[in-house]
Amino acid sequence: MGVVSLFTSGIAARPLDAFDDASYADVAKNVVKTGEWLNLYWLNGFPFLEKPPLQFWIMALLFKSFGISELSARLFSVFCGIGTLLAVMLLARRFLSWPASCLAGLALLCFPAFYEYSSRAMLDIPVTFLITLSILFFHQALDGKRHLHLFYGITLGLAVLTKSIVGLVPFIASALFLLLKRPDKDVVKGWLLAMSRRPFVVLPWHLYEWIHHGDLFLREYFLYHVIQRMTGDLGYHSGKPAWFYLTELSQANPFWIFIVLAIAVVLIRAVCYRDLPLPVAAGVDGCHLCSYQRVHRKAVLVCRAAVRALCAVISRHF
Repeated sequence: MGVVSLFTSGIAARPLDAFDDASYADVAKNVVKTGEWLNLYWLNGFPFLEKPPLQFWIMALLFKSFGISELSARLFSVFCGIGTLLAVMLLARRFLSWPASCLAGLALLCFPAFYEYSSRAMLDIPVTFLITLSILFFHQALDGKRHLHLFYGITLGLAVLTKSIVGLVPFIASALFLLLKRPDKDVVKGWLLAMSRRPFVVLPWHLYEWIHHGDLFLREYFLYHVIQRMTGDLGYHSGKPAWFYLTELSQANPFWIFIVLAIAVVLIRAVCYRDLPLPVAAGVDGCHLCSYQRVHRKAVLVCRAAVRALCAVISRHF
């Protein structure tokens, strides 16, 4: 209940922020007023082609159910924020104990930006929820629940329908995972089947918009808001250096470096040292990092050999 109150406190009283929040709410309000669910419009009647429609559809349904208000505009993001927290805990539970999974949820709450954006009428938290849920379904399918590959593909498609190319993160992550882990053929077959279902979720709206708006859709949606955002020529990060996101992350939470290091250790252990306990894998990882420093090559080789020998001894006692 405390977590729910954290996400919902003041969401009805605060006005929407002037740009993204209010603009997205206006687009959803126009859906209610015009009855145009496939063609989204700005206040001035100009076609809104910047983003996919899923969040605007859901926001419009909330407007029709609860009335047009700041509360209704924010409800979907609030639900997605709580859902993301639960999905992170369930994903952590697959690898760790329940207390550790609760700590994973607590670590997420240590980022003030997370619950701040969970109370805003923006696309960031909904797409984060769908990405996390898609990755959760993917890992549960690896545990033998092969039917969840279908839900993995559906949530992946819904993530793309929420924030375009950003929703492809689970596809890239799962493809790299399968490439590195080389699981049995049934797992790969289920993943490919899920990928074959994704176009049925993503393509209909995109094809309709292309047919209806022609080159304007391609120019606004793909060239302007996908390609130019990827190249850094548009948006808040325009003109910023390549390490822009790292500086933003450090400002959001001063402990980000420890989180990044922990992720690196876990990934290296999963790929290269999955038979070793985590502390030992961390030692091997540290030894590998040393090899990139300007030290004598023989010293590095001796260090590696010593750590590997120590690993063999310690791992028997874990």
